[in-house]
Amino acid sequence: MRKQIRFSLVFVLVLVSLLVLLNFGVSVSAQEKECPIEVMPGEWKSTGIMVRKDQQISVEATGLFYYKDHRNEMTAKGDMYGTWRLVAKIGDKTESVGEKWRFYAEADGVLQFGAPVRENLPITQGIESLDLAMSKFCVKVTVSGGIQASTVRIKTTKSCTPEENERATAMGNVSFDIGGKALMTDANGDATIALAPGEYAVNVRTRNDAVLGFVHQSGTLFRGPEVTYKIDVSKSQEAVEIRMIYCDEKGQRYKRATITEIGGRMRVRVPRIDGGGAVSQPATVGLVLRDGDILDVDGTGKLTWMDGGIITFLDPKRSTTIVIGPVRPGGTPEGISLLRGLINFWFDPATSKKRGFRFEAGSDSVFVGVKGTVFSMAHDELSKMSTVSVQEGDVEITPRNPSLAATNLRAGQQVEVSQTAVRLIGPKTAGPIAQKTAGPPGQKTGEPSWTGTWLFRGIAGQRCSIVDMGNGLLKVVTEKGVVGEAYLDTPTTIAVEYPTADDVVGRRSVDGNRIDWSNGEFWTRPR
Repeated sequence: MRKQIRFSLVFVLVLVSLLVLLNFGVSVSAQEKECPIEVMPGEWKSTGIMVRKDQQISVEATGLFYYKDHRNEMTAKGDMYGTWRLVAKIGDKTESVGEKWRFYAEADGVLQFGAPVRENLPITQGIESLDLAMSKFCVKVTVSGGIQASTVRIKTTKSCTPEENERATAMGNVSFDIGGKALMTDANGDATIALAPGEYAVNVRTRNDAVLGFVHQSGTLFRGPEVTYKIDVSKSQEAVEIRMIYCDEKGQRYKRATITEIGGRMRVRVPRIDGGGAVSQPATVGLVLRDGDILDVDGTGKLTWMDGGIITFLDPKRSTTIVIGPVRPGGTPEGISLLRGLINFWFDPATSKKRGFRFEAGSDSVFVGVKGTVFSMAHDELSKMSTVSVQEGDVEITPRNPSLAATNLRAGQQVEVSQTAVRLIGPKTAGPIAQKTAGPPGQKTGEPSWTGTWLFRGIAGQRCSIVDMGNGLLKVVTEKGVVGEAYLDTPTTIAVEYPTADDVVGRRSVDGNRIDWSNGEFWTRPR
């Protein structure tokens, strides 16, 4: 009997012990579930949850933070001043959440929680005043909406016509918007963005002379303007081409200059639309040069720039090669790249500002930003050394080497730029370039007069005249009887305003027997 009682007591004790252990285990498990994310003082606690922009995040928090003296305790709402309030963080974006809050993610990233003394202060600041062993918030979080984003790879290209099967090349540094998100492709024409599934409008900010031709995605071609440019994101990976049209309304490359004088030999190499090798042909007076054309000059010659300006080659013993068109991605729409030789530029400041004209010259070593000026540029293809000399106005010198500082070069200054150094070499008269000179030379006041009779293109019978009206004004009469009012811009240049024609700027020669006009024409004195 006693054995049975003893056995029963042992059995009961064992059973009670098991029940206690089971209850304790359930209690521990429940506590773990009730505090899935523990937020302690002095740290940003990562949840490991990757959220996407615009996803909804719901937060509930319990627990307390204690000061060391335990006189005050704070819930996740913080104290009456918001001190030690629970904060959510995604990337560099923060959201004050407190005990219960619902918000939308402003960016993609991993969700974190912390409780700084103030939201804008470091997470570790002030924690020495807390009881670190006892302080803890328990956070529950739910993320909803915002389906996993797709990776959209964009390529910006260019061609001469908007035909889908035309050979295209990459076009870098194109700015555009997709669904209101501003983007720019890199120098190779590439960009990537994460987007949630859906339909997005595509808007391209016109880049220089280029316009949007079409948007191509997964076999679907979107054209404008009658059809909205758009893309439809539905897969985890999407590829989109944005085609830019870099030609005039006739599907030709943009006209930039006309050959007006040939004193030696000139050949022009014209790029083929299909991307093949350039076609070389002899140049003739009147030939129009377009973006991409390569001009080889042996001896002297002159080009008239379409937007006003004169480009000259003055050294009869020198060979020069230039490329027409922008000199760098994202640069000015109009420009000339000097591959070798010597070239001289004249761009009138008044005309340039009025038309919003932007021009840039470039070489292997330097970019020269033109603001309306007279300057020369030489480049040695072996040493990669460029020399820039300014006669009038000023230019902005930007070395290709990003470690070299840009500088502004004023009239009378000359600079040498290599791929490793920039050296100011003093007044333009000190260097060989100035002796070969750049463009229409300057004259001092009191030298040859502007007034008197002139001949249009030097043709007998095509009489023109300039009359001094006093008070610094001149009256200019063309061979057609059109009368304009002019003023002396510099001792060697006049600016003429016509009531019924485009305004022009004239530059007088050293001997006073010729005027070169910014529209490409010239007058000479009767002989």
